[in-house]
Amino acid sequence: MKWWNKILKHQNLILALLFLAANILLLLPVLGKNQFFPSHDDTWIIRLQQFDRAIKLGQIPPRLAPDMAFGFGYPIFVYYAPLFTFLSWIFLKIVGSYSLAVVLTIIFVNFLGTWGMFLLAKKFFGTKGGVIAALAFTFLPYRALDIYVRGALAELAALSFLPFFFYFFFGLFEGKERKKNALGLILATVGLLLSHNLMLIIFAYLFLPFLILAFWQLFHHRLPWRWPILVVFLTLFLSAFYWLPMITGLDNVQAVSQAQKTFFADHFVYLRQLWNWPWGFGGSDVGLSDGMSFKIGKAHLLLALGGLAALVLAKKWQKEFACLLILGLFSLFFSLSYSSFFWENLPYLAVVQFPWRFLGPLSLVVSFFSGAIIFLPQLRFFSSWPKTVKTAGMAAIVLVSVLGLVYFNLKYFTPRFKIYQADEAYLTPEKISQAAKAIPEYLPRWVSVWPEEKPAQAVETEEGKVEISLDSPYKITFRVEGKRQEEIIVNRFYFPGWQAKSASEEKIIFEPEKEKGRIVLTSEVGENEEITLFFAPTLVEKIGIAFSILGLILLLVVVFY
Repeated sequence: MKWWNKILKHQNLILALLFLAANILLLLPVLGKNQFFPSHDDTWIIRLQQFDRAIKLGQIPPRLAPDMAFGFGYPIFVYYAPLFTFLSWIFLKIVGSYSLAVVLTIIFVNFLGTWGMFLLAKKFFGTKGGVIAALAFTFLPYRALDIYVRGALAELAALSFLPFFFYFFFGLFEGKERKKNALGLILATVGLLLSHNLMLIIFAYLFLPFLILAFWQLFHHRLPWRWPILVVFLTLFLSAFYWLPMITGLDNVQAVSQAQKTFFADHFVYLRQLWNWPWGFGGSDVGLSDGMSFKIGKAHLLLALGGLAALVLAKKWQKEFACLLILGLFSLFFSLSYSSFFWENLPYLAVVQFPWRFLGPLSLVVSFFSGAIIFLPQLRFFSSWPKTVKTAGMAAIVLVSVLGLVYFNLKYFTPRFKIYQADEAYLTPEKISQAAKAIPEYLPRWVSVWPEEKPAQAVETEEGKVEISLDSPYKITFRVEGKRQEEIIVNRFYFPGWQAKSASEEKIIFEPEKEKGRIVLTSEVGENEEITLFFAPTLVEKIGIAFSILGLILLLVVVFY
């Protein structure tokens, strides 16, 4: 059996390769250079191209999409969690194709989620249970919904960090390898913070049982507080470059008002939809008229219920399971109409818009408990059975579970149709300009009228000729010939970060134009005086970046010392 011992020696590597192959299989229909697929959010290739262009123009980290909204400067990167786009940008530098970079990023974050679920379930159920739970997570219908129907790739990434969060969270309070678990928890939480804004609101309302567990462990076992405190502070510091300007500048855009236009009561899930429901590529609608499916999956639910029963009957229950079970039950509750009172009264919950978004954490919990099915042969009923029979039964459980998960769910991981020459199809000037309308939450609040075309020039005046010597997305230099101008309009959206000064270094005062929200210079400008308008980091952004740099330094100190 030397060959078997060699396999066991490299077990993790072999499993990692198998998990990677499984995730490649899910994206195989669109895995190829310059291929992509349609979805509800059809802007990912455009976002990546704009992210890349912003970096090339020297804006690091990117804040304004330079060409969206006909070049008026769309502040999507200030508010939309940046991690998925940043990972796509790394792949873009490797493969050179926008569409392929996005597809490879989907595979990568999917693989991360699979491996995280394997580690989490293996911790409690062993390798076999870890494999079942990992594949249950991989082949979740909800993940197929996120990829091929909704195009919710940021949410997909956030869900992939949650298993790591739970794994390191539980490990931190066990009293073993606290440094390793603290560092892992920091990275997992930073990944979650930088992946998806709305998932943070969802998780904030589901975190209570984990908070209770943390305090119980700290007080009951008298564990040191320094590691949890370190996790909190380093997480906030490392991600401050994003969350600090995002939160403080939320009033500058229409994100909250746009979210509240969706009537959440129209989008509650019905229990029958969780067991089985026709698959489709349509949208969420009132009642049972949805054009997309919210199924958890028959195989997943049967495995999870069997796993829960096995844990109780085999007396394998642990306090961590109670936390995850409560998380799942809370997620189920908030997705159903019974929770409407809380949706109406809890702060910021309505911003989530769609109650079925809670199915993401619920699906994760279902996947985890699927791995517990491995304890079935340990029930008292089987205690008198021969060891060889029980071993064969264990192998049968693993095989049937894996085959069932793949057979019943692989069919959902397919696009409505494929788009060839995707980079050229998506990255036309017209589509880039119009992409902002598909994500209107980030329109500056003082803009009520969308631009309909690219302006003829960057600067306009009522009288006098404008001579523009530099016209780039983030900097404009010009002078106005003729008499002193009362009003000069710059064809960029007014937004914090824009600054203007004259050749004499005098600061120019400006304000947003009514309705169109363009920059209007209100200071008197002398005849033929050169004016420079430029976009620069705000004080809050500088503070956020400084905190993140400090957090990175402290993290390195903790790692090496």
